[in-house]
Amino acid sequence: MKKALKIYTLLLFALFMVFTVVYYASYRSISEKYGIELKEMESNIAQIATQADAIRVNMADIVLVSRKMTYISEMYDSVSNTVTEAVETIPDEWIGLSREELIRKLSEYDCAMTLVSFSEDRLVVRESKTAVQSEYRYYVVLQEGFLVVYYSDKQDVFLDTDITLNKLPMNEKERLKKGFYVKNNTELYDYLESITG
Repeated sequence: MKKALKIYTLLLFALFMVFTVVYYASYRSISEKYGIELKEMESNIAQIATQADAIRVNMADIVLVSRKMTYISEMYDSVSNTVTEAVETIPDEWIGLSREELIRKLSEYDCAMTLVSFSEDRLVVRESKTAVQSEYRYYVVLQEGFLVVYYSDKQDVFLDTDITLNKLPMNEKERLKKGFYVKNNTELYDYLESITG
């Protein structure tokens, strides 16, 4: 009986050793196979994280036009060689533009507008008033969704209208977003009748 117990114990130990060796061999095989893949995956994740950090840093360096900025509109009169400043609301179509995009946008306007200063907290745009502009009496533009008529200096409001963007004909929307000058009362009222009639 003792001999049989020793044999069973020895067989049980041998069986345990065989299972241990098989388990260890399969563990080594799988860990080598998946270990390489895991290292590659960790390397890829680290590389992606580095790229994301670089993109985040680069995006943080880009300043975009926002409502937090103080917008100063300068009017340069070449006839009298004077500059007048006014703090205004930033036009909606400028929000979210970078410096380069804003410069391109300003060049699209009919009037001579240039970017003077652009930082996180301050935006200064200068419009040059020439002798040609002084022959105009009014400036018509869409502002905050409504058609507004300024005097030609673009500082003082001549007429606030209740005409909204939605009420305008399609062909006039872009023109009014950019703004344009009008010579006199007759031309102004004829234009207003044509777009509302």
